Amino acid sequence: MEYINEAERKTKVLTEVDVVVAGAGPSGIVAAIAAARNGAKTVLIEQDFCIGSNITLGPLEAIMTFHDSSSQIVNGIPQEIIDQMKAEGGTSGHVKDTVGYCSTITPFDPEVFKTAVLEMLKKANVQMFLQTMLVGVIKEKSNIKGILIENKSGRQAILARQFIDCTGDGDLCVLAGEKFEMGRAQDGMTQPMTLLFKMGGVDVPLLKDYIRQNMTQFKFDKNLESPLDFKILHLWGFGDVLAKGFKTGRISLKRCEMHMITTGRENEVIINFSRVDGDGTNADDVTNAYIKSMAQIKELSDYLKDSLPAFKDAYILFTGKVGKRETRRIAGKYVLKGNEILNQTEFFDTVAKGAFPIDIHQPGGGGMYFELVTKAYNIPLRCLLAEHFENLLMAGRCISIDYKALASIRISASCMATGQAAGVTAALASVSNRNLLQVPIQEILDCIRKWEAVK
Repeated sequence: MEYINEAERKTKVLTEVDVVVAGAGPSGIVAAIAAARNGAKTVLIEQDFCIGSNITLGPLEAIMTFHDSSSQIVNGIPQEIIDQMKAEGGTSGHVKDTVGYCSTITPFDPEVFKTAVLEMLKKANVQMFLQTMLVGVIKEKSNIKGILIENKSGRQAILARQFIDCTGDGDLCVLAGEKFEMGRAQDGMTQPMTLLFKMGGVDVPLLKDYIRQNMTQFKFDKNLESPLDFKILHLWGFGDVLAKGFKTGRISLKRCEMHMITTGRENEVIINFSRVDGDGTNADDVTNAYIKSMAQIKELSDYLKDSLPAFKDAYILFTGKVGKRETRRIAGKYVLKGNEILNQTEFFDTVAKGAFPIDIHQPGGGGMYFELVTKAYNIPLRCLLAEHFENLLMAGRCISIDYKALASIRISASCMATGQAAGVTAALASVSNRNLLQVPIQEILDCIRKWEAVK
């Protein structure tokens, strides 16, 4: 077996399990539940202090998207999470997207998300380790034998049969030596990092009055007669306000639009505005993104309070963690391409679907490039299987896709769908001592469909 050094060879084995899931974001949570429900002894590790990643630490505007233009296309465990949150008063469920960018959005309370998901993980008997860093991989040729972790208890090893990389950055795969690509072809630049924030004290009725008087600034679903009557109001606009703020020097970031959503709670909105270019796998760049984003948020909030009457008494409630739209795309058995998303290409091994637009926040600029996706596209299992390893899968935004495909698949609901497929596949392979490629697609789909809550 290959170890990092002799000291690692003597590392204490903490536990031996069937499936290890690295990363407890949306894909990792669902992957761990799916694996455990299929009889696999499962461990979930997470470097943050809580589960959910951007879903809980965002603050994410909403979970997107469970539907295409005609039906629900993300189901099973992801829908169970929504149902559990709804039972606890943490979401109104799927609602129409007033912008019309996608079919539905799912507003939610991140604190209720935590409790709902923790209960589901507990019922599935998933063992969790929070505030735990993945620091190494033990491997033997094309087989991973274990991972090395580090936390307040020191450095330890976890051995397993199957491994799922849900870190977003593809950390487990890279530590194992798998190939990857990052950024766009011409210069390697990735979409900018962003820090979302929540404001309280916003006069939402007054905000709606402003929008009515400036409708040309905003994008709305042309099929909605009265979008401003919706309780959850997704907004994409404010171009004139931002242009004036930049021209007068009140805000230093030049943006063509700002994204905002009302939370459903009185006087609260979540704002998506800041942008900082950089490498999301580089600690210096991520730190710089946080520092610059905080400054951009302060500028914007001060400017909004002075410029829009609806924000006169507003204040910052919460600033989140640095959100990475993209980093590494791990090499898999197949690379899903952007044109295959737009053409709804069929695959013999489709195990998940998505329906979010191809959404590229331009690096080095203030605008966006997008192509709407109205019909569900297909994600093949081969995109979840690492190219050079027999027992390594990926789920979430680090799966095997090109730059354009990533711009759609990186969204939360799609990450959940790939996590579900990866978790099922890993468990079926582990408990029956099969190779990942020996698990029939129909067997995987049968396991997923037995959990479907909505037909």
